[in-house]
Amino acid sequence: VLDRIESRHAYDWADIDRIVHIVDLDGAFVPDDCIRQGTGRGFVYGEDFIAARKPESVAARNREKAASLRDLVECRELTYKRRRVPYGVYFLSRNLEHALYGLTRDCTNREKRLLSTAFDRKIGQRPQAFARLLRSDAVRVPGDDLDATWEYVQQGTRSLERGSNLFLVLE
Repeated sequence: VLDRIESRHAYDWADIDRIVHIVDLDGAFVPDDCIRQGTGRGFVYGEDFIAARKPESVAARNREKAASLRDLVECRELTYKRRRVPYGVYFLSRNLEHALYGLTRDCTNREKRLLSTAFDRKIGQRPQAFARLLRSDAVRVPGDDLDATWEYVQQGTRSLERGSNLFLVLE
């Protein structure tokens, strides 16, 4: 955060009201027995499994990512020179395309740019439409606070399901 602030001279720490950290879950909390042997390059995400050429590598990645996410969730503020700024980490299911558009396949960078442009045209000047999407049954995960939403997503294969707790930023 400090590096980002220092790289931009337009604002400093005192200008920050809160820090919203958005992460992809990538199925980080799925049990190891839901990680299968795959044949292709990269990962294949299903609603209740991840397939990869090296399942043991995925399991190791998941353990590391899950531990890091749990640490981040515990952090509720960042302090610099005695100035405290509220901090929260929010998730977008497997990835942004899955959470916002319901896409389950991997998108190319070009497809991601096209989706982003279309999304901006549709919702960019209408923040209330974005809020409705985040609060919709298709996207919103159960829970009324950070702890409840993070507890929910860490159970079983829920970190593979479509959903987000980003709606909490708007509350």
